[in-house]
Amino acid sequence: MEKKHPIALVTGGGTGIGRATAIELARRGAVVAVNYSRSQVEAKETVQFIIGEGGQAIAIQADVSKDEEVRRMVANIAERFGGLNYLINNASITRHIPLDDLEAAVEEVWDELYAVNVKGMFYCARAAAHGLTKSLARALAPEIRVCSVAPGAVATRWWAGREEQMSRLSGHLPLQRISTAEDIAGLICSILEQPSLTGQIITADSGQTM
Repeated sequence: MEKKHPIALVTGGGTGIGRATAIELARRGAVVAVNYSRSQVEAKETVQFIIGEGGQAIAIQADVSKDEEVRRMVANIAERFGGLNYLINNASITRHIPLDDLEAAVEEVWDELYAVNVKGMFYCARAAAHGLTKSLARALAPEIRVCSVAPGAVATRWWAGREEQMSRLSGHLPLQRISTAEDIAGLICSILEQPSLTGQIITADSGQTM
């Protein structure tokens, strides 16, 4: 991170990969805005942990599926800190649906997943003057670099109660392990430090897609 105290926004920064990334960014000198939608307690715990380690962070609420809330969040960060250097578009949700029960994929489930995982990503990117990985990496160069990290299975709270299934999966992976949130956080921060890297989608899945 070539700039002293860059400003970073981590959506969904209170838990899992987002929390690990927020902590790692702060360790590397960034001022971190930890976004949350409902996980206020966890976001504030993340902020307190960063401050306890001598870093700088704030918790900021916004539902990324709501364009108005996202724009207000980014504007507040820019006003408070004078700009925004890094957007870690991490916030996402999932719903575990049995493969043999397609009726479980009701319209409400599709709407919720699409609102957060697709529209939310775009809203945050647009508000931060970033964009979709390949096309916007070209359009915004050379001032802005755009990359994506595509994790495979990651040991976060989404596996709670499904640890046995996670263990079975790890046995079939070439690296024989499930990624940790810290693994993905380290990769994200490494990408931010590579001035020649843009327009790339980097898969970190212990070899699952080989």
